[in-house]
Parts: sequence; structure tokens; C-alpha cells
Amino acid sequence: MTGVPDIQTLGPVSWVVSDLNARDIALEPAQPSERARAERFKRADDRDHFLHTRHIARHLVSAVTGSSVSELVFDDPHGEQPHLASMPDVWISWSRSGPCSIAAMTRTGRVAVDVERISPIAMASMLDMVATPAEREAVLEAGISEQQQLTRFFRLWTAKEAILKLRGTGLRGDAKSVELSADILKGDTASVGYVDGDQTVTLDFPNVPDGLCVCIAQQT
Repeated sequence: MTGVPDIQTLGPVSWVVSDLNARDIALEPAQPSERARAERFKRADDRDHFLHTRHIARHLVSAVTGSSVSELVFDDPHGEQPHLASMPDVWISWSRSGPCSIAAMTRTGRVAVDVERISPIAMASMLDMVATPAEREAVLEAGISEQQQLTRFFRLWTAKEAILKLRGTGLRGDAKSVELSADILKGDTASVGYVDGDQTVTLDFPNVPDGLCVCIAQQT
């Protein structure tokens, strides 16, 4: 895949994370609806980040399935959950944070991903919106550095968003209905099970370039 990093795997899930600033990629819309949406972005960077995510998703699916990139047309690109009309058995998820994008796919169960750049934010006000009291306490634990707090916050954010994507809502859903243990937020494990209603989810926090936090949620 020219200009696209190596594909990684987690069980039945294949995924790739890519930094547009580190790649030489020709970003051209692959379908009329994608072109129309790209042209609505006022900032060139926003347009390129949008196209970058779809570019790596198409090349990921092409590499795993052997299909031609030109044959891969995403259905309902405005929704939380992208689909390929020609491959109804393929479950796809993608996310972007500035120039960094991730795409994942599986033919077994479902997958949802989120990527965020770890950068200073107003954690207290954000935690008010998305965290339970116990989660807030774990993120802002006394005696740890601000960088450790930020890392815990973004583990919380990416995990909640990935789980809510599996529900089909994304962060429009009730983020506080997803309650994460302190062990998950502290990073004591790179992979952990989470029971969400009647489904069991595996949360993975894979090794990614410094400054990023990624969560991959698989329905198991």
C-alpha cells in the first residue's frame, strides 16, 4: 500500500494507523458523495484529514480481501458506521484526530475504534460531561503527573467512544453509562474485557506512535 503503514492484527481484526504528515499520499475522492462532502470543508487541512481516513480504510480492505481499491464504495459515509455495499460481511470502523487516522475491519463480529492525540485540554470540564465520580477520581488521582492524568483521560475517552460506537450512538450516547474501572484507566493492562449490557467487549490499547491514544473495541 503506497504511502500507507503496515497492517496490524488483533485476533480477527485488521487495523492500520497513519499520520498524514509522515506520508506521501495522493488524496482524491473515490466517489461523487465523498467529493461533494470534501468540497464543503472550508479548511484544506480538514478536507485532507477527511480524505486521508477513507483512503487508508479502502487500502486496508483491499489488502485484506484482495479487492480492487476502485471497487470499494462506502455506503452512508455521514453515519457513525461505514459500510461497503459490495461486502456486507465486512465490519469497518474509522476515526481521525487531526492528521492521524485509524481504520479497522473484521469479518468476525464487530469492531469500533477511536484515536486521539494526547494534548493539554480542560480535563475538569470534560470529565464533568463524560465521567462518573469514580472515573474522575482515577483520572485526577493525587500524586501523579499532569501527563499521567492526560494519558488516563484519553484512555477513558477513547474507550468510551469505541464502546458507544459499537452501540451505534458514538458520543451522542450517554458516555456516563459506560463505567470503566480504575485498572483500565491506569493502563495496568493493554487488553481487558468489558461487559456492556448483553454483549462482551474486548478493549485493546495497542502500541502506537508517541502522542497518540488508540482504543480498539471488539465484540466477542
